[in-house]
Amino acid sequence: MLRQCLGSILGQSYSNIEVIIGNDFVEEPVTFDSLGIGNDPRVRIVNHPYNIGAYSNNYYLLRVATGELFTWLADDDLMHPDFLGIACAALSQSRVKSLFVNYVSLPDPEGIFPGKVGPIVPRIFSGQEFIREYTSRRIKTVGNYGVFRREVFEELAEVKRFGTGLPVYGDTFMPILAATRGDVAYVDLDLIFLRTHANSRSASLDCIENYASAQKDFLTEFERRCRGYMGAPEYECQLVNLLKWFAGDGWHVIGRRYPEVCQRLSNFMRYMLDTIMPSVPAYSRAAFWGFATKMALGDSLRFITSRLLRR
Repeated sequence: MLRQCLGSILGQSYSNIEVIIGNDFVEEPVTFDSLGIGNDPRVRIVNHPYNIGAYSNNYYLLRVATGELFTWLADDDLMHPDFLGIACAALSQSRVKSLFVNYVSLPDPEGIFPGKVGPIVPRIFSGQEFIREYTSRRIKTVGNYGVFRREVFEELAEVKRFGTGLPVYGDTFMPILAATRGDVAYVDLDLIFLRTHANSRSASLDCIENYASAQKDFLTEFERRCRGYMGAPEYECQLVNLLKWFAGDGWHVIGRRYPEVCQRLSNFMRYMLDTIMPSVPAYSRAAFWGFATKMALGDSLRFITSRLLRR
């Protein structure tokens, strides 16, 4: 999959790029031969001497990148051939600090991208407008696949890891941080392919403790960065949106660990009381409980119905 990923990068219509491959799978060093390409001066390969983990590897790449713009791409994902060209054009023609795009998430990339796209006029948001659209899930994007100006990606490197377990939500926070630094461009086209499969981390994590720990750290950083930037009323509105997002994630993670509905509901209630509700503004708590109850009971009813129909 790394070959396919790299092919999508080297095949960009915009070719003035630096590609840094950070490999921490010590048992299989990456070489130009293993990638099936000749020596390409745009490509730099770094084989770490030991497994530093995905989080440390991602932030290592931030520190060593030399360009004025930066983005990541995981080794099993792909870029549309015009993605970098669209991003560079938007960033060079306006004062936006970052650009994000829509994505498609499937197991197989065959035929998923639109054909060659013509001139694109991104939608430009102020930072606060973008955060509002993003936290309410009206904008769909993969945070670490945004394209960031240097002043933004250098600040990204200063954000501490969220949680005590496997790193989650770092990519979710990146668009918020970028938006606090200035205007944001958004292109509502599927220009990133996010590969999903049974063994992917996003599909298999079932440790709600890891999620809860990361969510608490995220909320602390969100308050530090955004309360003063937005003002209290707007901050609390977007906080509630984030808490709904997190509650939905928590429900699905708990469902992976506890297949029985009663166990799922009791553990979700405990998670809500310990992790989510302490952060909900007092005036929103009744409505928030209504939202969470409707989500959990509705999903449970669908689950029970599907099991009955299979009998």
